[in-house]
Amino acid sequence: MIVTLELARADATVPDAVLAATGAERLAGVPTGPADAREVVLTADLYDLVPGEVYREFAKYLFQQNLLTKNRMPLGRHIVDLRKITCPLLNLMARNDDLVPCAQSEPLNDLVSSTDKEKIIWPAGHIGLAVSGRAQKELWPRAVDWLVQRTD
Repeated sequence: MIVTLELARADATVPDAVLAATGAERLAGVPTGPADAREVVLTADLYDLVPGEVYREFAKYLFQQNLLTKNRMPLGRHIVDLRKITCPLLNLMARNDDLVPCAQSEPLNDLVSSTDKEKIIWPAGHIGLAVSGRAQKELWPRAVDWLVQRTD
């Protein structure tokens, strides 16, 4: 699995703690001093961080049986029924997301009963959607404005 860390500053480096937290097995293009690129790509097996039974259920219910989209996904003592979601929905997606591709996230807008829904496809990877400098300056203020407009 490829995880892209988009560095917020051109002089940033990847801290050892971040590399350890991701379970990175191999690094490619990681600067040892100041970053000479805006992105650092690292390979990590993130599923090593998920307990075995949780992962097995996740794979079985979501990948194999596709229960979430069939409105039969068990969650604790409840069944998730996406049709029961009626609140406003802002679906944020990363165009270059290798972990959750837009093709997997985009159908959510059609599966919920919300009448107020919006999607934003951001030019970044999975991590960059949340922490890149551009997302912090442009995307998140936009998301906050969207929420404020819908807050009583």
